[in-house]
Amino acid sequence: TNTLLTELIRCRALGGNLLVNIPPRGNGEMMDWFYEVCEEMEGWMKHSQEAVYGVNLDAPLPTLDQTTIYTTKKDNVFYTLPTIKNMIAIKEIDAPISITLLRTGENLKYTYLEQERTISVKVPEALTTDLPDIVKIVFEKKND
Repeated sequence: TNTLLTELIRCRALGGNLLVNIPPRGNGEMMDWFYEVCEEMEGWMKHSQEAVYGVNLDAPLPTLDQTTIYTTKKDNVFYTLPTIKNMIAIKEIDAPISITLLRTGENLKYTYLEQERTISVKVPEALTTDLPDIVKIVFEKKND
């Protein structure tokens, strides 16, 4: 489940969609594990779907020279997938209004370096799960 969700996030961050190629058995039924994975994905979607549905697929998104993490964007919000070490770093960006763990809504401590315009976040190990934990970064809404 972790692999499929991580791949979904990666695909959405890169502007694509995920087509999962899991074939059924000869009798048309899926493998038992497939249904378990679907249930886990359903649970994840209940709290984190806003990070993958209806996201902006056009720039400006954080580019690879700003960050190496997968990020989606909706209006004035970034949704980021922390690294394997639960870290987030994005440079050349405005100061955020808030940074929360999307699954729980819990505020996360972060550092914003004004000179470098860099955000750094470490998601505490106690808040993580076996599935991808998305961090929601809200910025001030800009008037266009």
